[in-house]
Amino acid sequence: MALLLAVQGRLGLRARLSEDATLPELTPRRLPRTADRGVTALLAMAMIGWFGFNVGLGGGAAALFGLPDLLGVPVTSM
Repeated sequence: MALLLAVQGRLGLRARLSEDATLPELTPRRLPRTADRGVTALLAMAMIGWFGFNVGLGGGAAALFGLPDLLGVPVTSM
């Protein structure tokens, strides 16, 4: 999984496509200010949603072992 994520991340930073920049560095160069702020807000909402998914996954994993959901959530969130 880590290898897949690393390769995908490096592909996103290829100079030909992204000027060797990350998304927060690239959007101000390519988008108007309001669109840049919109992308930032969407990215923040996506990260909150991804965190929520992982917390739910932790609760579900705890249920597999017969443990309460609240016990699995902190372990998965670390």
